[in-house]
Amino acid sequence: MLRIKHKVFINILIVMCIFFMFSRFWETKVSKKVPVLRGLSYELYLFFNPIISADATPINQEWNIEPKDSRLTKEFTLTRYLAYDLTLEFIPLHPICNSAEAIKLGVFMYPDNKLAPPCTNTEHEEQLVLNAFAGEASKGLYILKINKYMIFDTNEKWEQAQELIKAGEAIWKHAKPGVIVPVHLKIERFDKNNVASIITDKNIDTEGGTSRTVASLKLKPGRYRLNINTNKETILPPNIKTLLVLNAAPDAFEFIDNE
Repeated sequence: MLRIKHKVFINILIVMCIFFMFSRFWETKVSKKVPVLRGLSYELYLFFNPIISADATPINQEWNIEPKDSRLTKEFTLTRYLAYDLTLEFIPLHPICNSAEAIKLGVFMYPDNKLAPPCTNTEHEEQLVLNAFAGEASKGLYILKINKYMIFDTNEKWEQAQELIKAGEAIWKHAKPGVIVPVHLKIERFDKNNVASIITDKNIDTEGGTSRTVASLKLKPGRYRLNINTNKETILPPNIKTLLVLNAAPDAFEFIDNE
């Protein structure tokens, strides 16, 4: 009986090693040449490497951004060289619910939302206030000379838009930025001698949506320290909490050192 259990354990170990090598080969060889497969390679790698999957979300921390100079300091360690998105999240405190309009149209933000109950009047009002505060995540192409957004509904206009961006005459901008929350972000990386080097150190105006991008970064394996603080007071809508989240980008794949 012990021999059988021992063989089963060895077989499981061999299978895990094979999947580990396959997912690494997929990620470093196959997905590099076929970008569509990059996200799949990352999901495969996380599925077969649950310990390393901790790299997927190294920071998910509640942070009160209302007071000026509200500070958050977090140290974290990464084992893989990935692209990350640092976001500021506005989360309603009430449970997920569906507005009357969403129920009528059958349009839900997430598939599981259709199982949620209808919003009460209070919850619906709170959601409207949050939406007005947060603004919208979508961006438009803003022409600086004429202070207007450009609509590019033809290939010619799209090519013209690219030329304007290259010339510095147009930028991508939130049409409905909501209430801007300015922050100062500093991220340091420690070497093997515990000496810190600055990865980024800048002021950022966060805007547009309930999930706002603070920074997009390529972070190598190592130990890091993040410091972030608010630059001014912000009055938040009632019954919401704010989170600072560092997530591996949705299409994240592992970089090599010279990338």
